[in-house]
Amino acid sequence: MNICDIPFFQNKNLVIHKNIYSNDLYPSCFLVSCDLVNYKVRFASDFNPYSVIREYNALTYLKSIGKIQNIDIFEVKTNGNPKTHYLVESFFAGKSLEKYTSDELIPYYSLIVDKLSSFLHEIHSLKNDKFNSFINDNYETYLDMLNERLNRHIQAIGVYENAFSTSLYELVKKIQERIPMSNIIPSFLHFDFKPQNIIFHEETLNINVIDFEHSRFGDPLHELIRSKHRVMKKELHLQQLWSKIEYEYIKKSNIVINSHWVLFYQLYYYIAELPYLFRIKDTATIIKTKNAIEYIASNDFPF
Repeated sequence: MNICDIPFFQNKNLVIHKNIYSNDLYPSCFLVSCDLVNYKVRFASDFNPYSVIREYNALTYLKSIGKIQNIDIFEVKTNGNPKTHYLVESFFAGKSLEKYTSDELIPYYSLIVDKLSSFLHEIHSLKNDKFNSFINDNYETYLDMLNERLNRHIQAIGVYENAFSTSLYELVKKIQERIPMSNIIPSFLHFDFKPQNIIFHEETLNINVIDFEHSRFGDPLHELIRSKHRVMKKELHLQQLWSKIEYEYIKKSNIVINSHWVLFYQLYYYIAELPYLFRIKDTATIIKTKNAIEYIASNDFPF
């Protein structure tokens, strides 16, 4: 799909930028300037073919209940082949948190912590009677979805390392035997909450969370675990910022941290990463990830 072929932009003077948000390369997202107005254009990608559908449905849901006021959708296509899908939406001035130095962010720490912990608290207060990932899947519970995805990831690992794949099945089974299988009341999750997706503008003090293409209803604890893993790969000042956000969020939400669920979500995160790492042949990270899984099995969760 070509940006110039999108009806919203036809017969207009366009400037198409390859990079978006302070030189971060988004393979499927573009900044388009048109008549002095900036727009963000998203296409579906091979990595996430449902990104446009999910983001559109998630944003439409949030706007329908008055929870997001500042993200406008100007044009969307979600029918037919996912390779032809696109979404024209608001572009926010500023740059992602990961592009700020520690010295630049320190004066705004209190503001950022309050805004982002409140954002998480607000969206997690949105409940649904069953799991929904905004792409019309039919899982009855969040655990059903997690198990199906885990099995898919483990099977993919088996293509590269069958013995390790078999051991993962056994490990997941043992952990789940220790988890109380009470139904989770699903909350709205952004599910890609990381410094790259948080846009801060120093002049206006606006803070915007972007990229809802992984959104779903599920367990808020899973969002926290996933975000923590992602931010731990960033600079120390961002790790410290996340710790403050997490602390304030837990105070606001009175969330109960169940250690067995924490282990399960940690395991889910590592297993989900491995198929991708095998595909790109990142040997060093594969070994590190496998070691983390084995640490969970041998130390954190005695069988």
